[in-house]
Amino acid sequence: MEDKLKSIIDHSIDITSRCLSMHSNWVDISKAIGDDMLSHRSDKERYLLTVLFAYGFTDAFLRDLPGDEFSPALEKIVNDLHDVINKDQKLKKRLFNSVPMDAITTLETCVWLSKQQMDKTMHTIMITTSQINYLVVNKIVSIPDTDEHRQIIKNGSKFTIGEPILNGLHNIFKDNEIRISNFSEGIKRP
Repeated sequence: MEDKLKSIIDHSIDITSRCLSMHSNWVDISKAIGDDMLSHRSDKERYLLTVLFAYGFTDAFLRDLPGDEFSPALEKIVNDLHDVINKDQKLKKRLFNSVPMDAITTLETCVWLSKQQMDKTMHTIMITTSQINYLVVNKIVSIPDTDEHRQIIKNGSKFTIGEPILNGLHNIFKDNEIRISNFSEGIKRP
């Protein structure tokens, strides 16, 4: 795998990891005030949204790769995400407890991810991750009050003006209209 591609995937996993940590903090806060943020999504749906989110940072580069490079890139995204989740057992238990982070899950997820089409969920994630990417590159930590960013929000980004960019995945998780409905288990487990 070429260095540029590896660097793009590492960037994606780093930002996704930071966003997962931010979401975990929001879950702690909401739990303290009696709000159950986790009940409207299954572990599997949260997991797939997280994978799509991580992929969103790489899409502009990956979509032009030939198949023999595309599949290993997807596999790297999923495996690196598994590594990050497995390192933080509190996060794993809280958000993804019923999702095994193993080779079968990697295979199923890569096949599912390779078949994704631009639906409402995918559009929302792509525009949100694109906005985060732009802001990270420009070293901006919260959503600026500009015409450009107001338009991006109007076009579907899940942010509000002034909000920290690490809230991106949290905002996707808490939006009840964003759903993963096209995943079915493809491999029977022993």
